[in-house]
Amino acid sequence: MIPLRDENPLRSFPLVTRSLVLINALVFLLAAAEGLESTAMEYGAVPVLITEPELAGQSTVEVDRKIRSIDTYGMQNTQRVSARVDLPRQSLPPLLTLLTSMFLHGGLFHLVGNMWFLWIFGDNVEDLLGRGRFLVFYLACGIAAVLAHVLLNPSSVVPVVGASGAISGLMGAYMRKFPLARVTTLIPLFLFFQIVRIPAFFFLGIWLLLQVVSIGSDAGIAWLAHIGGFLAGFLLIGWMSRRRPGRIPVR
Repeated sequence: MIPLRDENPLRSFPLVTRSLVLINALVFLLAAAEGLESTAMEYGAVPVLITEPELAGQSTVEVDRKIRSIDTYGMQNTQRVSARVDLPRQSLPPLLTLLTSMFLHGGLFHLVGNMWFLWIFGDNVEDLLGRGRFLVFYLACGIAAVLAHVLLNPSSVVPVVGASGAISGLMGAYMRKFPLARVTTLIPLFLFFQIVRIPAFFFLGIWLLLQVVSIGSDAGIAWLAHIGGFLAGFLLIGWMSRRRPGRIPVR
């Protein structure tokens, strides 16, 4: 499902939301000029460096790996072996990468997908919170998302990048505060496309379910960060919101 727009009126211009889109785009261009992979290694959040900051500065680290094999009788065996792997060399303190990582993206489609969801779901949350609180809320959700991934993958040496966790937090907040707002959605049906208007709680509920069932899939995506960010946003918005959302016209 691809959201096209939401039917949710605004009280004010979403300055922070639009600024975040612009900042992420500019950072992507700068990172692309330097090399996306090298930039991710330098400024991405590396779980093992966050859980064990004393490793910062080392070139390699010993980690445990699971190796699965099938014996001659068709039985699956699992062994844990230790191996030394290269560590990304970073000049920033590991905890600071919790912030820098959420402004980096691994590719153009990664950037465009994230910015599209930010554009659609961020403005109403900003309108609800106000610009200052919204920025704090956005960053808090992003940090919570990365920490969720780090806590469940503490020995990983693969850097995590992307605004997905912070934007997932906005989606969690949107689901809680604007559940009946209509989202115009493009749904691919084999060779055809169908455009439907569905309540936000349904669209976002399906999105969250897809993240849950995708856990463990080898797609290079931090699904747990998405879920962690969504839950953080859903919970934090109740505490941080300062006024009730406006009346949502439903037709």
